[in-house]
Amino acid sequence: MVQDEKYEEGIKVFKQAIAIKADDSSIYSRLGYAYLNSGHEVEAIETFKQGVRINSRDSAFYRALGYIYLTRANGEYAANDAYNYLQLKGWRDDLSQYMVLVWYFALRQTKNDAFAAKKLQESIAKVDPTDWPYPVLQYLNQTLSLSEMLAQAKDNDKLTEAHAYAGLELSLNGKRTEALDHLRWVKEKGNKNFDEYSLALAEIDRLENASASKP
Repeated sequence: MVQDEKYEEGIKVFKQAIAIKADDSSIYSRLGYAYLNSGHEVEAIETFKQGVRINSRDSAFYRALGYIYLTRANGEYAANDAYNYLQLKGWRDDLSQYMVLVWYFALRQTKNDAFAAKKLQESIAKVDPTDWPYPVLQYLNQTLSLSEMLAQAKDNDKLTEAHAYAGLELSLNGKRTEALDHLRWVKEKGNKNFDEYSLALAEIDRLENASASKP
């Protein structure tokens, strides 16, 4: 396909650029996303990790790795990367609330539910309440109902995120049927370019495979 050829060409170009200027961390970011978008997830992870070694203060690597590991249900790694992002950028960066979400769900994946709830509450006190996805944080903190949270998602992009995180929360709470309703909404109607889309697909696979494996 044309899109695949585009990514493969990008990978070739960025690898050549690294051979010339191996200390430019921005090239590793571009190469990592080219790998990721072309389905080479393992290579993407290693490239982003190389970028961290080149420039450990480039928050973009922690964001990318956090989402990849969360999608893989590797909560320990995802939590570490989300925390590193927040330590670098603070709680008022444009993407900080998303990293709070990654941190929260990653901690829940490691079964540290009480610690996850505590850090969520602490984070809510630090972020900008006028920014999206603040309503999602409120929902997870049980200060906003699911219907109220969804009502504040005013466009398809926000709905993609809202349904994905609701589905993940419901899944972690053992509510399989309700979780799949939201996750399948993302699969059928969500923005396919969003990290949350990949999260939803991965969680659907986990839930369906777990059900199929039961005697």
